[in-house]
Amino acid sequence: MRTRATRRPERRWSPWSMGGLNAARPQFQAQALVDRLEDRCLLANPHFVVEPTIVTAVVDSTVTLSLTGGKIAGLGNEDVRLVLSASISANTLCTNPGGKVVPGQNKVLGTATGEATVLAASIRNGVLNLRPLGLTAEATLQTPTAEAAGCPNGNWSVQLTNITASAATLQVYQPPNATEPVLVFVDDTTATAIGVLALDPGTTTTKST
Repeated sequence: MRTRATRRPERRWSPWSMGGLNAARPQFQAQALVDRLEDRCLLANPHFVVEPTIVTAVVDSTVTLSLTGGKIAGLGNEDVRLVLSASISANTLCTNPGGKVVPGQNKVLGTATGEATVLAASIRNGVLNLRPLGLTAEATLQTPTAEAAGCPNGNWSVQLTNITASAATLQVYQPPNATEPVLVFVDDTTATAIGVLALDPGTTTTKST
């Protein structure tokens, strides 16, 4: 007796061979992935089409930065966080009970910082106009002790003079929780209040330049 093995037809499984709704499902998933990647790809080239304008005002011991202009292009479809900052410094003067005035040995240092989050709805075709945002940053320097200012001894009084704001910086983060900015602008100009800030603010006059 002869036997003959019956060979079953070889079957191959492929999700793309399915008909009806199941055949379209991988296409929908792939399209959703492309849409997500497309949003991220739009973030590839953020740049300033108009450089930011940062105005610095020094009044008494308070420094205020104001972002008054600028425009960014090439942003993605996500919220943006803007951080405005500047380095603040002031010289010190030491006065003894007899009225003798000498420069303090140490400067007073500080940082003015302000930030704002801009919703994605405010970004049109990757463009964000900075002028309407009204972003500001502010810092007030405190008069140090005689010891901190480097005066000869604790009996001397301390005054601040020549308060200066420098290296005003705008950092752009997208998304807002990013650890590194996608764009940075630094203004190397300085603003200085020339004059002495007396212990009594009512008798103080300053001039901004």
